[in-house]
Amino acid sequence: FKINALEMTTVIVNIILASLFPIGRDVYAASDLVADGILCGAIKQIARVRHQRRIRIAELPGRGFTVDLLTRFAPISGTDVVGFRERADAGRLDRHVREGKLLCMTRIKNVAAVFFDMDGTLVDSEIFTAQAVNTLCGELGIDDVDIDCSPFEGTSWELLGEEILRHYPSLAGTEDIPSRLHQIYQYLLINDPPAIIYKAREAVIAAHELMPTAIVSSSNRESIEETMRRMDISAHINFYAGAEDCDKGKPAPDGYLKAAEFLQTDANQCLVFEDSIPGIKAARNAGMQVVAVTYGSHNVEQVSSKADMAIKDYSELEDHFFERIRVL
Repeated sequence: FKINALEMTTVIVNIILASLFPIGRDVYAASDLVADGILCGAIKQIARVRHQRRIRIAELPGRGFTVDLLTRFAPISGTDVVGFRERADAGRLDRHVREGKLLCMTRIKNVAAVFFDMDGTLVDSEIFTAQAVNTLCGELGIDDVDIDCSPFEGTSWELLGEEILRHYPSLAGTEDIPSRLHQIYQYLLINDPPAIIYKAREAVIAAHELMPTAIVSSSNRESIEETMRRMDISAHINFYAGAEDCDKGKPAPDGYLKAAEFLQTDANQCLVFEDSIPGIKAARNAGMQVVAVTYGSHNVEQVSSKADMAIKDYSELEDHFFERIRVL
């Protein structure tokens, strides 16, 4: 959006006030510029006066300073933005046009431990869910499988087994369905290894250099151990919990709370990387901050809207991200 003379005066006045009363950093934890938080407030006021919830950013003459600030801090004001983002220390992405809410990395702060989901977050293995269901049903004589597995991504084999029995009651008692689903998944994990989400290993190592890390997954511990071995991150994980470690699976918070307890960290100082709606809900139910990893998501907008910020993969994290967000 283009700022008229009155609005620009408002922004300038707020910047001057910020320099005299440096509250911006405390309120918004935005950056090293004291004026940033106050400028964000000015943007919010302008949007309210115009009765707009969406602002279009037009690049103005100069060095892009105005565009840079508006792109960074309009999201904090709750205003939807259409405009440019650029890669820089504040966490902007490679320059391109993106519509919708831009989730700002400055929302994440005061972190003392970092937790990672596994399937879809560290490795692109969610696709194995449908393959496991199709294989199991084929073994039991059902060739035309009519089950949408996407709502069960991020949940336990037990919940998926219940869904299979709802569709095909005749399978009840024929086999331990959750156990067989895990066996098929584990075979695929070893013999057809899924791609590692880009820069996931580097992110785990960078986080572990500064604070404790954990993996909390709806898959079994055997699968977590295989993934850690393949990614060569065992030395960088302080704790891991699988499906057999929790009475209730995601979206219940049990796994994440268990990790926080083991690492002796307050839940509100834990940051979770998750890819699924059940997983994000589990982290939220535990009172933790969440980064959505949307690499393999079927509904990027929905997943992103439930998290504090969203990335496609770990290359979109700003430089020194974990250093900036940690508890000082």
